[in-house]
Amino acid sequence: MIKKLYFNKKVSKKLGRSFLLLVVLFVWSLTSLPRIPLIGFPPNIPFINGATVVKTWTFTGNAEGLADAANSTSVSFAHDATDNAVKFTTTTKNLSNEVEFGRKAATGETWETWGLPTNATVTDVQITAWQEELVANTKLTSHSLKARIIDSGGSTVHSAGDMLNVTLGTTIDPSYQAGAAGTSRAVDAGSQASSTDVRLELEYTVTTSGGGGTASVDQRFDTIELTITYTPPTPSLTQNDWRLYVDNDALDPTEPWGDPDLDENISLTSVPPSNDPVDPGDEIRIRISVNVSAATLTAANEGFILQYKETNTCTDGISWTDVDASGGSGTWRFASSSVGDNTALSGNPPTAGDLNLGVSDRAGRYSTSAPTSTNPFDVSSGEDFEWDWHIQYNGNAEAHSYCFRMIRDDTTTLNSYNSDSYPRVDARPSTPDFMQHGNFFSTGQERGYFWAD
Repeated sequence: MIKKLYFNKKVSKKLGRSFLLLVVLFVWSLTSLPRIPLIGFPPNIPFINGATVVKTWTFTGNAEGLADAANSTSVSFAHDATDNAVKFTTTTKNLSNEVEFGRKAATGETWETWGLPTNATVTDVQITAWQEELVANTKLTSHSLKARIIDSGGSTVHSAGDMLNVTLGTTIDPSYQAGAAGTSRAVDAGSQASSTDVRLELEYTVTTSGGGGTASVDQRFDTIELTITYTPPTPSLTQNDWRLYVDNDALDPTEPWGDPDLDENISLTSVPPSNDPVDPGDEIRIRISVNVSAATLTAANEGFILQYKETNTCTDGISWTDVDASGGSGTWRFASSSVGDNTALSGNPPTAGDLNLGVSDRAGRYSTSAPTSTNPFDVSSGEDFEWDWHIQYNGNAEAHSYCFRMIRDDTTTLNSYNSDSYPRVDARPSTPDFMQHGNFFSTGQERGYFWAD
């Protein structure tokens, strides 16, 4: 059967428009008209990159700490209880650019008081909304408003200019009028810390005429919204406490290594022999806590890698090596287990007894590979989370000393490591390690007598 081919009207119109567009582009290419680049189009449009909070002054019931700065004896600043607003007023004639300020007389407010998280960095400020109403204008010639943020010493924290610099109308307003958003200003470097003392300052300038009769100017302001752009704080991670355990093929290792049990932050040294230094093929569990400071470490934010190096001094300049994959040829490699890799050590909050280190507040994961999955739960600043590493010694039967550390999954180090935060493990010395008088060498360092059990 022969199928009949046809175009409907919509298809015909689309093809016609496409053909016309091709003709226009071809003719354009032959002229000297401006070209639109095919690469890099549309262009990148800059934007403010950061989080924002809005601090709003509504002046409900009071002036929210703003007060007359007593710069002028002719112009007053006060709270208006009827409108729940603040106002500048004068009854003086023949004023020429008379200035008065409304500002908080003392500090005690910071960026944090205004809603920023601790340790945030303020980058920009802008008055994005405000309202004004001129209630009385007798003998008013001109007036204006400036607005800025000042510090405890009265200096502007955005020295590039004021956020508002507005010439106000001289006609009575029927109601409150919305003011246009002001200029976004970069905050000076010395005032960007979230703990900086800050105050709102309003500067009002007025000129009145002379002649018969009295002057009466009443200018009110309400609902001032300040948008603060900031860089959120990043959590700081510090390797903290640790402990070594015998593997029991369960999520919670219950038997600390050694006899007697090695306590937290106690190295597995070859001496005394009852510490039971590792032999080739031995599996060991290392529980490590990491302290979070400066900001909350949100869930699913950080994964980790475990590294080791052969050394007697964990803080020396010797390079570190990633623990090898399970079955790999590395001196230290991950072990295999019936416990699922990257299993969370507990719930949130953790069940009592699931976390083994005294400082631990939140559960991390059990890991037999790296990079690991990310942290399962939020960890607040000041808290520690606990991670469980299950590894196997794949070195030779000689005396060696090894240190371990955690790094981020992007291969950058943690922010800091406490001096006693590096787990250290010795391998058992063998006959070739011993000297005639009974001492032995381990990683280039002479050790004391070693008797096998």
